[in-house]
Amino acid sequence: MSKQQIRAISALLAFSFALFFGNMASASAHAILIRTDPQDGANLAETPKQAHLWFNDLIIMDFTSVELVNDEGQHLPAKALRLNTEMTAAAVKEYDNPKIMVLEVDLPELTPHAYRLDWKSRSADDLHTITGTVIFGVQHSIAPETRKVTETTPPPLEVFMRWLSFGGISGLAGAFTLSLTILPKARKKLEQEGEFAIPVRARLMKLAGWSGLLAFVAGLGLLLVQGFAGEGGVDGWWVIISRTAYGLRWLISQSLLLILAVLFLKAVKPEKFSQSVVRVAVIALTLALLVVEALNGHAPAEGVSGLSLSIDVIHLLSSGMWVGGLFALVVAVVPLLHKNQAGRATAIAMLKRFSGVAAVSLIAVIASGLYKSGKQVASIDALLVTLYGQALMLKVYLVLFMALLGLVNTAVLHPRVGAFLGKLLRKPQDWKPTSSRLLRRTILVEAGVATLVLLLAALIGTSQPARGPEFEPLFTGEASSSLTANANDLIFNLSIKPNRPGQNFISIGIFNSRRPAPAPIESVAVKLDSPGQQGSGITVNAESLGNGRYQIAGGYLNKAGIWNLALVVNRPGMEETKLSVPWTVAAGEDASEKRPVIVSNQSIGSLLDWAAALVALLAFTGLGGWRLSKKLSWNFNSFLLFKTLRQTRSERRE
Repeated sequence: MSKQQIRAISALLAFSFALFFGNMASASAHAILIRTDPQDGANLAETPKQAHLWFNDLIIMDFTSVELVNDEGQHLPAKALRLNTEMTAAAVKEYDNPKIMVLEVDLPELTPHAYRLDWKSRSADDLHTITGTVIFGVQHSIAPETRKVTETTPPPLEVFMRWLSFGGISGLAGAFTLSLTILPKARKKLEQEGEFAIPVRARLMKLAGWSGLLAFVAGLGLLLVQGFAGEGGVDGWWVIISRTAYGLRWLISQSLLLILAVLFLKAVKPEKFSQSVVRVAVIALTLALLVVEALNGHAPAEGVSGLSLSIDVIHLLSSGMWVGGLFALVVAVVPLLHKNQAGRATAIAMLKRFSGVAAVSLIAVIASGLYKSGKQVASIDALLVTLYGQALMLKVYLVLFMALLGLVNTAVLHPRVGAFLGKLLRKPQDWKPTSSRLLRRTILVEAGVATLVLLLAALIGTSQPARGPEFEPLFTGEASSSLTANANDLIFNLSIKPNRPGQNFISIGIFNSRRPAPAPIESVAVKLDSPGQQGSGITVNAESLGNGRYQIAGGYLNKAGIWNLALVVNRPGMEETKLSVPWTVAAGEDASEKRPVIVSNQSIGSLLDWAAALVALLAFTGLGGWRLSKKLSWNFNSFLLFKTLRQTRSERRE
């Protein structure tokens, strides 16, 4: 089987895996709290008997707990915690979401005080810990300082296990990349000096195999740590495997890691791995592993799309090629710098080739990282005040430091890059950023920083994403009380009271301007799109009160801002009559005390999406320009060579 056939089959496998797993995960989401009763910040006139929490995705009941604390610090026991099946069934229809869950908490007798209801659970889809707080008062106003939400710190042992898992998968991907792409090209360049190629390949295969086993063991440890956490108990690990989508993907991931580890360790001998069938199998299994790992990471709250899944896979692949490639260089290549001339030549040839792979991987990491951050970080404030955001910023600084070290190494290995930097920094012609004798140390430092980057990635993967209602911008506009508008032959009168986030009465009056009316009204429905979520709202059927009056009661308008309401009237024998109107829901009286703005709470998702697209476009344009200039230079040199040969022949004839 030729190399072209192997590449074609690999591309087809990559597309097939992305398509298969993308469809499997199309409804995946990181569970978030979308509604509460009592509402956060509510001042209740009567003691509530129960509290209800609405989640937009499945959570694990065995890992769910609640705690009630009053403003004097007294802990009050909740009588019971359960899934309310009737309210869940109604919410599934209301939100058109089959995964929605409504938790019910029986409360003790409450005296006039301010209360904090803390809840903690795990998302059934990605097994990340989710926490939150609902503050309410019983005949008691809520002071601003009591409404501050504290963030739960991830368990250190879980972060450590995830770090080992990331390191193992990165080592596997990096060693495989070097053995498959870097080593063969370097060996061709070396010709007679390629005596170290076979031992280097054996080391890379061993590293890939042992890295796979490390990730496998870390995966087992991570499951046990997650199983014993919270309310899971001794059998928590079995609950995860048997009752969650994460458990199924964990089994697939562990199986793939074990198979890959065995294949790599069995392929230490070159003749084993040189078989094209084995190569294609390893490529396919590695791609499948990356897809499963992407699904087990933070998923966008609105669901995993084919685009977001592909970008997650690209981020993992490029990170593994860069970070894991550095680990592989330290283990299998850097020691050759102190061997004889042939060993040093082999190391330098591989390091030169790796510079290009690292540059492309860095660009892919930056572009995909910007896109992922736009989905997981709500605003600048969310970036500054959450553990997720702070770890992300530190990770960015370390990645930039790694890139700087890589640039120094590239300038030493590639004289053209060094000359360009020298001109840019106005240095002498023979200037170099560092001595080639220090190359080993700078690579070791870069690999050391890479381990810290993986540690921060593990911390980010274990922390809650920096998004949620507490980071949404406050709406300060004025609210309407009623609206009258025409659509076809119908006159609509719309009013909403009290027109605040929470429970509201939506009253609709519909009158026909034609006499007699061409057809009676059969049904009236309203689609409600929340602020900034055009096209993703819910549709609610209105109850007829008689005489052209209709009403909807409930907590559908759960946030302040400009909503889009689409009224739809059905009449037998006639087309639907539709009326779309913007409707302003005012903020609560104490909303200004809820989320003090530090820098900005405006969404940065679109900005980061554009930044990711710009980085990708500039990289694509630069790569295309470089290849074009290289091709033109080759053609020009060929032309000069051809012209010189013709002149030589003419001179000989004369």
